[in-house]
Amino acid sequence: MKCHIFISGQLNGNFTLAKQMSRYTEKTKGMFNSFKFYYDTVNDAKKDLKDAYKALKETNSAEHHKTYDWLNYDASSAHIIKS
Repeated sequence: MKCHIFISGQLNGNFTLAKQMSRYTEKTKGMFNSFKFYYDTVNDAKKDLKDAYKALKETNSAEHHKTYDWLNYDASSAHIIKS
């Protein structure tokens, strides 16, 4: 199932989360410095959020849900939205 990760919130947090994404097939920039990262499978998106969480946890604090459906950093959030 195709899906995308939508990142929105504060400018600095959005760019910090966006830098961590790597497994996407396409990236678009939206209004107010938001981002959408498109994935072929939900598992790819979850792996990307899991890897982002691990990287952010080493340097900063980040919150996540146990299933990695979303990730919060600073005043920004990244959510998986299924298509």
